[in-house]
Order: sequence, then C-alpha cells, then structure tokens
Amino acid sequence: MKKALFAICAPALMAAFAADTAHAQLRLSEAIQSSAAELAAGFERGYGVAVLAMSSGSAQMSDRIISEMIVAFMGMQHARGITVANRMQLNAFAAQLGFDTAGLIDDAAKRSLGSRMGIRYVVAGALEPAGGFFRLTVHVADAEALATRSAHAYVMIDSAVASLMGIAWDPPHREPGEPRYPPPANWLSVDADITGGFGFRFGRDLSRLFSLNASVFYTPFHYLAVLWNLGNYRTTSLAWMGAGASIRFFAGGGPFYIGAGAGLSIGREKKREVGWPRVEEEETHIGVDFVPSIGLRLGGRKRAFFANPFVDVHIGNLDLTRNPRIPMMRFGVGLGGSW
Repeated sequence: MKKALFAICAPALMAAFAADTAHAQLRLSEAIQSSAAELAAGFERGYGVAVLAMSSGSAQMSDRIISEMIVAFMGMQHARGITVANRMQLNAFAAQLGFDTAGLIDDAAKRSLGSRMGIRYVVAGALEPAGGFFRLTVHVADAEALATRSAHAYVMIDSAVASLMGIAWDPPHREPGEPRYPPPANWLSVDADITGGFGFRFGRDLSRLFSLNASVFYTPFHYLAVLWNLGNYRTTSLAWMGAGASIRFFAGGGPFYIGAGAGLSIGREKKREVGWPRVEEEETHIGVDFVPSIGLRLGGRKRAFFANPFVDVHIGNLDLTRNPRIPMMRFGVGLGGSW
C-alpha cells in the first residue's frame, strides 16, 4: 500500500517542486553565481577548471555567461583549492582547435578538450527560453571519473538580458500616475496627539488601495474631554489609553485615506463636582471602540519617510464623560518611515 501511494504521489510532488522552482527566477549574475557554487561543491582540491562554451543563440550573451562563470569560479580558488583557466587561455585554445565557444559541446568532446588542456573539470552549458524567462543549465564533465554533473537556474528577463539576447522587452505595465516602483509594504509611525497624548502605529499595505493597521495610544490628560464636561462637574484629570486595528482605503491609490476599525480603550477619570461641599471621586471605564478615521499620508506612498495628519473618532466606548455622552477623539500628526 505504501509503495502504491509513493508511486502515485511522487510524480505529483516532483511536478509541484519543478513548478515552484520555475517561479524562483534570479537575475542573470545571481543565476550564474548559484550554478557555479553548486557545481564547485563537488570539485576535488588541486585540479584545474575551464569554462569552455555556453550556447544561448546570442554571441554577446554567451560571452557574458562565460566571463561571469570564470569570475565566479575564480572567487572560489582559495576556498576550493582549484585552478581556473583565464579567458585569454581559453580563447587561444579555442582558436587553435577551431571550436565554437558559443556552441553546444557533448560530454566526449569536453573530456577530450579537457585532456588536451590538462584540465580535469570542463564546464559548458546553455541558456534556453522557457516561457516568460530563461533556463540556465550548466554541465561539468569530470575527465578522470568520466562523470557529468549538472546545475540549473531560472533567469528573469530584464533590460540587460533583453539587450544581450536581442529581444524586445517592455517593463511591467503600470497605470498612469502610479509610482515607477511599488510602494513600500510596511509603515511605522509615532503619533503626536494634539488632544494630549501620543501613540504608535504600524501598517502593512495589502494592495495599492488598502492598508491594514494596528495602533496603541496613551493620553495622560484629554483636554477635549475636560472642556466638554464643564457643565456639570470639573474633571481634574482623565487618563485614556487603548489599542485597536483598522483598514484604510486610499482613494485612487493616492496618499489620502479613509479608514474604519475597532479596538479597546480604558479611561481613568478623577473629577470633582461644582458646588459645596466638593465631592471628589474616581472611576475607571473600559469600552469597545468603533473607530472611523481620515488622514493624509504625505510622501508615504513613494518615500521612505512620511508625515501623517490624522483624525480618529472613538465611538461606542463606555461613557467616559457621563453626561452628555460624547465620542472621544484623537487628532494630530504622525511621523514615521517605511520599508
């Protein structure tokens, strides 16, 4: 039963792995470095390495891959204890024997050429189109062990690759007025609350239009609550703190937003009544907030540093000011950065 399950699942797993790998596209230099490092891990110390040929359909691209592959192996000479043939040696040898460094070379030819050069490890490969990217396959023929090892990587198409391959390439489509590069995904700011407090706010962009945010705040003395409350008693102090989460909608993908959220708040109120004798009392209020907000993230959609004027109205919290029931408000400006 286990063997049958393995026979059924193995092809699916291999296909899923291949599909996942195909999407792990690297820049050309990264793909060359990755392939060279993978192959060099099997080299024995004290032997020579030569990068003989790279087939790509473009002489410029083949030349670029060979040069960068040689540089990649040279960077491992000390650590691996190998000797790498330089480009002048390879060009002279190719001219002498009349083989094409931009063509395909089979394993037998690699070993034959390697023995003539006194080289044990002979490297050759190919860059081939594979859908919307290129597949770089590199083979190393071992002249002594008569074995061949391979490595491959997937190369993304960018302006440099398109130029070397002589193909047309357009940058990814973007809407008019959209930033050339995608805006940063994470935002962190410190809020200065004009009503008497401060807070911290973290946001993460879900798309160009929406952002998810979490915030905490502390207001040691809420001035507006004191002013609103003068009709019946005079509040001597009101500490207020809370935390919540919200989602923001950026109209047209610009810096202006409206938001809606929810959270919890707690208030510690100390008050004394008007008249004689004066009666002082303290109360603690805990409530659930529903928080509509508006704001303007100045520079925040394109730059690393931004300012954020905001207004939050906390509705539904327990009555911190008793009579009349008045929503608590926070408004001020936040300063922060993005990455």
